[in-house]
Amino acid sequence: MKKLFILLMVLGTLFATLSIDSYSVSPSIMSPGQSGYVSVTLKNVLATGTTGTQTIDGITLYITTPKGLESDRDTVVIGTLEGGTSTTSTFQIRALSTATGGIYTISVTANDKSSSPKTTTIPITISNPPIFTLTTNKEVLTTSDQVSLNITNEGGYVDRLTIKFNTTDFGLVGADQAYVGKVEKNATVNLNIDSRNAKDGVNKIPLLLTYYDESGNLVSEIKYITIAVKKEKLELTFLQTQPLVTSKEGDLLLTIKNTGNDIVDLRLVLSDDSVRTTGNDEIKLGDVKKDGQINMILPVIANLEPGLKQIKFIAKWVEGNVDKEQEVLVPVKILSDSVLGIFIDAKPTPIRSGSEHTLSVLLSNEGSYGVSNVKVKVSSEFFDSLNAEDAQFVGSLDSDDFSTVQYKIRVNAIAEGSYPINIIVSYKDKSGELVTKEIVKDMQVREAEKKDSGLLPIIILVLIAGAAYWYFKMRKPAIQNLN
Repeated sequence: MKKLFILLMVLGTLFATLSIDSYSVSPSIMSPGQSGYVSVTLKNVLATGTTGTQTIDGITLYITTPKGLESDRDTVVIGTLEGGTSTTSTFQIRALSTATGGIYTISVTANDKSSSPKTTTIPITISNPPIFTLTTNKEVLTTSDQVSLNITNEGGYVDRLTIKFNTTDFGLVGADQAYVGKVEKNATVNLNIDSRNAKDGVNKIPLLLTYYDESGNLVSEIKYITIAVKKEKLELTFLQTQPLVTSKEGDLLLTIKNTGNDIVDLRLVLSDDSVRTTGNDEIKLGDVKKDGQINMILPVIANLEPGLKQIKFIAKWVEGNVDKEQEVLVPVKILSDSVLGIFIDAKPTPIRSGSEHTLSVLLSNEGSYGVSNVKVKVSSEFFDSLNAEDAQFVGSLDSDDFSTVQYKIRVNAIAEGSYPINIIVSYKDKSGELVTKEIVKDMQVREAEKKDSGLLPIIILVLIAGAAYWYFKMRKPAIQNLN
């Protein structure tokens, strides 16, 4: 019986097995230069049906680290592990500052005196993202500029780096992205930036950087550069030398003076829906020196209300071999097409020399817009006005409206004929322009009506009396003869 017990004890020892049960890494992701811990749990596993407290003696852990990692020890002495129990051993690891991003493998081997070594591999993840700093060689952008973008990388290298603008306010001239390639520490890329859609002032510009990191992962991130935008502005002054009339064909006459820098190949393109040109929309003006000026003639039809208006043009020019453009507003004076029709009537008619009459002056607004503050003055050296004042106030006249004023006159003693009447009309048109017009009308004058002398009735009575006398005188003998 005693021999059987000793045999079971020996068999129990033979069936005690050492295993690496589990492991953990903290932190789960490390950066270059960072330290962490690896914990390994060992277990004394008994065979099924085995009883007792079989121990495993002389247990030692052997740690092997790859290049880029180091451990604070190569071996860890565990000693004895009772049957069915487990133990956890922890050792420190550190990612070297020269380590690149990726997955590293630590080899851990557990060995004891009675069984074969047990080995496991523990993955260690090292992340080494790039740390970008972006700077530009220019602090101010104009309409279109070439900018050197300097890229400094304090982190892990990247490969196949591309840069795009993550906004519609800025863009690259002639391309949708800029390719940089591999960046370890520093790189420079030239960007032809179009900032025509950006607002003037300081802008925070988002750049989309896309690259493969050290671990081979495709990464996209947004980086910002802050830069001021000061658009190139033409310093032009426009002087209109002749007003236009609304809705009528006319020449837009401008004197353009350059108060800024020299301009090369200046062109103006009409870009206003309210104005049509009878020729080409683009006017080529050529080079204009600083403080120089140039004249422009453009046949147009301006469908604009009367007043001081602004006509939109697109100015194009060349600066530094770069085509540039800018919207300019040209102040233009538009006059109303107001036309007042004037008609004269008199009572009684005809007008006779030396007589008194009432002149009626009818004003009719035949233009497209109303007029205001209308005044009328009638005069002639051939008659005297019997009104208190020669001028009369009419007021406002809308389009197609009319009004009548009257004058009491006495015609001078003049011969029969045609005589001029001066009519002066003043008013403000829709543009606010004070308009004064003088119109001359012809007045037809007849000779004075002859007065009756009083002899004619007497002559008529004498003739009647004579006729009656003759009638009765001649009639009486005739009657007697009949008897």
